[in-house]
Amino acid sequence: MTISNQSEVQFDFTLPDETTETETRASNIVTTEILTYSFTKVKSSNKTFLKEGEMATQTVVLTNNSLLNLSNLFFSDTMTTGFPLADLAVGASTIVEFDVTVN
Repeated sequence: MTISNQSEVQFDFTLPDETTETETRASNIVTTEILTYSFTKVKSSNKTFLKEGEMATQTVVLTNNSLLNLSNLFFSDTMTTGFPLADLAVGASTIVEFDVTVN
């Protein structure tokens, strides 16, 4: 998304003959590109309920829905310590799977 911005200044000044003039001046136009990142994380489990000692596989699908490649990604979850991920291209997804055991 691109946003253009321009300002106008209106000012008064007095001439040597004591008359007052009013003028308006416009600034140059400045264009700013707004970069948006749209990233989705969908987490699921192969089990809804677990008993002590049972294991479940957690699957996390990470998708880059933005207009830019994403880099320097780091995955973390309340159940994992975290680790770096490879760069994620526009429209690409990566899947992270890990097992959890109930103590």
